[in-house]
Amino acid sequence: MFRRPPRPLLPFLASLALASTASTALAAPPSFVIHPYLQHLSPAEVTVRFELATDAPASVEVRSGDTPASRIESPASRFHSVTLRGLQPATSYSYSVRSGDLSSDAATFTTSHHEPDRPFSFVLYGDSRSGSTPHGAVARAIEASASDFLVGTGDVVVTGGDRNAWLEFFAIEQRLLSDRCLFSAIGNHELTFPLKSRGPWIDYFAVDRNDRSTSWFSFRWGNTRFLVLDAMDRWNDSQAEWLRAELTKADTEPGIAHRFVVMHHSPFSSGPHGPNRPFLEAGMVDELVRHKVELVMAGHDHIYERGEARGIKYIISGGAGAPLYAYKRGPGSLAGVSAYHFVDMHVDGDLVTAVARRTDRSVIEEVSFRGTGAWQAPLAAAASASAPAPTASGPVVSAAGPDLPGSRESRCACSLPGSPAPWGPWLTLALPFAPLLRRHRYRRA
Repeated sequence: MFRRPPRPLLPFLASLALASTASTALAAPPSFVIHPYLQHLSPAEVTVRFELATDAPASVEVRSGDTPASRIESPASRFHSVTLRGLQPATSYSYSVRSGDLSSDAATFTTSHHEPDRPFSFVLYGDSRSGSTPHGAVARAIEASASDFLVGTGDVVVTGGDRNAWLEFFAIEQRLLSDRCLFSAIGNHELTFPLKSRGPWIDYFAVDRNDRSTSWFSFRWGNTRFLVLDAMDRWNDSQAEWLRAELTKADTEPGIAHRFVVMHHSPFSSGPHGPNRPFLEAGMVDELVRHKVELVMAGHDHIYERGEARGIKYIISGGAGAPLYAYKRGPGSLAGVSAYHFVDMHVDGDLVTAVARRTDRSVIEEVSFRGTGAWQAPLAAAASASAPAPTASGPVVSAAGPDLPGSRESRCACSLPGSPAPWGPWLTLALPFAPLLRRHRYRRA
């Protein structure tokens, strides 16, 4: 017959069990919680980030061709951010991460370049949050597209403060991110509620993880300057000043032919969220026009859309996993569809080509433009534009020509673009007082 141990023994047995568990954890070999992924790839540097299950030292081994491998050590930690410096432009490298007996699969990357005549390609996608099955399908389809890097339009997770959501994102994109650098804008769902902290996004994606205020940046690839913005802003402070300064520098930057803006909530959109009102009201579109920005790439609305307004082309790519929205053509819109998708982008001199694809890699549409010129469709597509073909995910709608955005009212009841409803923080503050209010009502009764 089982007998309960004497009471004085219970604390001792509990502490013994805890000690045994702790010693087992200490003795356990390290394993990857987040597998190695690339960040901030440039002509001379790249950052490799990864997370281990326990605090442990690690190293990154990198080599090019048959040259001896270089090893960069990283001190004991769970999350590691290791920057590889002294690399050569437009050069392919292989790398792997080691920690004790743990070793990652060998992966490769190719550094960027500033050669204006050298073509390059990237994949555009965004809003992967909350849909692991369609997100996985999009990621697998992107893996089959050859590209130099990835551009994300934000909302990679459903809740910025939910660690499990981040772990799911990195697990789904593990193979993709080990070989290709993701330059991602921050989305409203990366903001932690109710204080709208950008901390988790900064930890995983920011250039400087110690700078808790930076959620925007720029980078150059070939003949193109990319400006990656934090759309969740009122555009009356430091980011607006920074953007004006970056655009001014890009005006005279040698070898630059294109200026692209990446942000989560676009100033042009036919989706339910509508245009980014703070961006428009602050006159930032005027800045983009003045400095000859050719293309704005965004997400937030879970559709594929392409349009043009005030001489600026735009693409909405928000179909990487989040629940899809219906597409209804609005001012400025030229084409759109409600479908899970991504966009293959190719830059060759002044020619920019965009191929929007579904998860089965079938083509939604293929279009191009040259410099500040208008969108151009291939001849075959232009011939059939008068009768758009319906698809399983909805019709692709084409308009006769561009119109000015802004007449559609946004249906997003957000205090900031895409952020929680304005009464959310007040509700959070009121919750602790709910029992008191209930007691007061009971006494009155």
